Amino acid sequence: MRPLKLTMNFFGPYRHEAVDFTAFDQSPMFLISGPTGAGKSTIFDGLVYALYGTASGSQREVGDFRSEFASDDDETSVELTFIHRNRFYRIKRQPEQILAKKRGSGTTKRAAQVELTVYEDETDATEVKQYTKIDATNIFLADLLQLNADQFRQIVLLPQGEFRMFLNGDSNQKEAVLRNLFQTKRYERWVVQIQEHFKRARQQNIAAQQKIQMLLQQVETTENSESSPAKELEVASTTDKLARLKIQTETLSTTLDNVEVVLSKLTEENEQKQNQLAELRRIQELFEQRTSLEIEAESLQVQATKINQIKQQLQLATWAEKNRSQVLELRQLLSLIETTQRQILQAQQEDTQISERLSQAETQKNKLDEQASEQEKLAQKVFQLTALQPLYREITEINTHKKTITQQYNQQKQRLAELKDALEQNQQQRQKNKAAQQKQPDFYTQQLELEHRQQSLTNWQQTLTQLQSQQESIQQLTQKISQLEQASMDQQEVYEQSLAVYQEKKSDYAYQQILVLRRDLLPGQPCPVCGSKDHPQAEVHDVATAVATISEQMVEDADQKRQDALKQLTQSKNQLMMLHEQLDKLIEDHSTAERLFRQNLRDSAQTRQSSLDQQATLTDINSWLTVQQTTITTQQSSLRDQQVLAEQRVKQLEQLEQQQVELVAQQTVEQTNEAKLEQELLVIETQVADKQKQLPTEFKTLIELNQFLQVSQKQLDQYRQSVEANRQELNQLHQQQTANQTNQQHFAEQLKTQRERYNDSRQQLATIFDKVWPDMGFDEQLVRFAEVANTINQMAEWQTQLTTFEQQVLQNKALIRNLNAQLANYHQVPDLDAAQQEVQTVKRQLTHQQEIRAQLKSQIEQQEKIYQQVDDLNRHLTDLSELQLLSEVTRGNGSQKLGLERYVLRTFLREVLEVANQRLARLTEGRYQLTLATESGATRKNSGLELDVFDDYVGHHRSVRTLSGGESFITALALALALGEVVQQQTGAVEINALFVDEGFGSLDENSLHEAIDALMSLESQQRMIGIISHVRELQTQIPDQLKVTSTGGGESQIRYQLSAEA
Repeated sequence: MRPLKLTMNFFGPYRHEAVDFTAFDQSPMFLISGPTGAGKSTIFDGLVYALYGTASGSQREVGDFRSEFASDDDETSVELTFIHRNRFYRIKRQPEQILAKKRGSGTTKRAAQVELTVYEDETDATEVKQYTKIDATNIFLADLLQLNADQFRQIVLLPQGEFRMFLNGDSNQKEAVLRNLFQTKRYERWVVQIQEHFKRARQQNIAAQQKIQMLLQQVETTENSESSPAKELEVASTTDKLARLKIQTETLSTTLDNVEVVLSKLTEENEQKQNQLAELRRIQELFEQRTSLEIEAESLQVQATKINQIKQQLQLATWAEKNRSQVLELRQLLSLIETTQRQILQAQQEDTQISERLSQAETQKNKLDEQASEQEKLAQKVFQLTALQPLYREITEINTHKKTITQQYNQQKQRLAELKDALEQNQQQRQKNKAAQQKQPDFYTQQLELEHRQQSLTNWQQTLTQLQSQQESIQQLTQKISQLEQASMDQQEVYEQSLAVYQEKKSDYAYQQILVLRRDLLPGQPCPVCGSKDHPQAEVHDVATAVATISEQMVEDADQKRQDALKQLTQSKNQLMMLHEQLDKLIEDHSTAERLFRQNLRDSAQTRQSSLDQQATLTDINSWLTVQQTTITTQQSSLRDQQVLAEQRVKQLEQLEQQQVELVAQQTVEQTNEAKLEQELLVIETQVADKQKQLPTEFKTLIELNQFLQVSQKQLDQYRQSVEANRQELNQLHQQQTANQTNQQHFAEQLKTQRERYNDSRQQLATIFDKVWPDMGFDEQLVRFAEVANTINQMAEWQTQLTTFEQQVLQNKALIRNLNAQLANYHQVPDLDAAQQEVQTVKRQLTHQQEIRAQLKSQIEQQEKIYQQVDDLNRHLTDLSELQLLSEVTRGNGSQKLGLERYVLRTFLREVLEVANQRLARLTEGRYQLTLATESGATRKNSGLELDVFDDYVGHHRSVRTLSGGESFITALALALALGEVVQQQTGAVEINALFVDEGFGSLDENSLHEAIDALMSLESQQRMIGIISHVRELQTQIPDQLKVTSTGGGESQIRYQLSAEA
């Protein structure tokens, strides 16, 4: 990854600044210089924030990036372009910030935003893909760079005070960095999988043993048996338990076979007894059936009388059904005769009504004939008057046109009067506007004067706003410094307390260890404390009661708290120093700006003419400026109103003159139209008088004529309709009279025929009824026949009763004969009690043996199942000794406390140390050489990846934590450079073409400084861009290409370049 350009907007002290890294392509090593607090480290903040969305150091947060001087309308953003693996990338990020609303007033919180664009090659010509989601962008960049933010800071960006962390960190801290760089996470996963496999196997063994014990406890035994198999199984091994369980099961199987033989005999005897009992029960049922049939035969004999009555009723109903049709025919003929008689009577009544209506119609016809002559005269008059209608219409139209012309003539006169008034008003308004134009002032001069005063006032207001903003910044910064000083005092107290606790726990722990060692001292062995081999009688203390028990973890926790408190205290003091510098700068800038502002006010003619006091405060000046602004605004508004009014007068005068011309022309046209309308009225009046003479005097208007014609025509139409209606009525009545007479003749003939048929049918029925009821009259016979006919529906039921009764009698006799034949050898009912007792005795014996068999089968099946389960579980028990040893070793629980992953990382770290020692030997003139610590620490935290340094001056190894500040810087620098090179060689996934170093050179002497620069220059030959932040003067002279950061006041900074090529 090689950065090209970093653009920062309202980011820290930068309003709109860009860092063009391509300016250093010719000599990639460059120096970033500038005063403290100017914003040098902010460049690294922008670089890391663009790539990862975080700051470059642990002391800064993303929320601190937004510029203090940014307004609500100013957006904070960072944009970075870079090339990686022959591709061009552009990423732009905006942090969460408070901005003005796009619509309306007020502010709103805008969420963080990102935009990453990927291009096809090393130019930004062809776009391939774009990301706008933060999570997706971060995942893509992490996969692209193969470094997270912490790793980037460790290898590519070495922030102020933090790039020595890897050198001095413990094994756990080094492991966390190296794990991701060399992709050894899989080894840790292997260790976890081995541990989980061991745990699962151990849990399976425990579960299997528990299940075996539970299954063996289920074996049923004989109660109160001291030598029972269950008691023997309790003390035997699993294999012995299985053998004894098998023998017990075989014994139970033999017993089961004996029980099966007894069951077979009892089952055969039970079947015989059951068969004998069933035969006796069958004989008993036959006796019971015969008795029941004899009772049924007596009941059938009682029903015989009723059955005979049903037979008689059935014969009579059958006769009635046969003759029912002739009776129905007789009744129908009687109904027809009555209907025909009613029709004859109705026809006679209708004939009388028709005769009356004919007489009335003839009378009406005579009256209409008498009116015929008058109606003819009226029709002749209507015809003559209808011919005059067009003349009436013509006169009406002429009068209507005359009325319209008269209205137009009157309107024309009115328009002429209005035009005359308008011309007079136009003349008066023109004279008034001309007089007003002569009195208006010089607007141009007044406008220039007001604009000059407004410009001066605007400049003063802007300057005053900046001064007030600086005052607020000074007050806020002063308050923040006060709060931070109090917090620093609190942190100092916390640090001192944590230091005291740490020293106390460390001392107690050491004392505790000494007691343990002294207790185990042997004669002739050197003391681990003083080295002496002579051990005089040492005072022996009880380790458990000498001091409070202190573990190594408790000491490490106390040390960590001390380090955290010291780190927070250092951060607080550094921040306090930076804030004091910012406050001094703000106060100085504010004093200078306020002095120039007051001098400008004193030199202004505008203030000399006012009552503004020269010693007035900024608040008084703000009030005076507000009053001046109000005055100028009022004057400008008044002047604009006067200008608008003058322009309106000019336009109005032009409109009035144009209006006068139009009014004169319109007046001429209207006078001509008036003369034409007056002439047309005379012609119309003459025409109306001539045509009026041709009309009759009876009807003055067309409306009166039309009303007469309408009434007369209606009267004529009604007469014609009455004549036609009378003619049609007469014809219809004559036709109805003829048809009625024909119907009466037909009904008389029909009545005669129906009476003859009725008499014949009555005679036939009388002969039939007399055979059945000879003593009754015909009407009484009809009533009796109707009663019998009502029983026809019961014939099927009676026939079923007769058939059923006959079948029951026959069946009863047959069954009795059959039963008598079967019981011929039996003279009495058999006794079943003795036979049932024998059957019950055999059944109880059989049930008892079946229960014994079921119990034996269940017990055998259970024991066979338990035997199989226990045998399977016993065969699957696993030997865990080797697996447990493998788990312990790979986890680092051995004597060396070195796990699998850390063992692999030691190999990688050796390669890193080989490369680092090449530079370190050059930087220290062969004095120092980094090595892996050979001795294991007390805990895994201090074992495996601990570093020692071999000091050639003294000839032995010591911890890297004992190096001085300058030595530590050189060693950490060599290690960081080597780490980056080895990572690229090993993985091939990480390509680092840039390195940035923030401070640290101030702790070097002159020779070490030259060596450090030479080491960095060697990287330049490997096409790596190197940027250094430092206040060291020697670096400013030795590194000609520089990026200078300068403060411009108000918390802002600017960037400029110093390039050797330009010199």
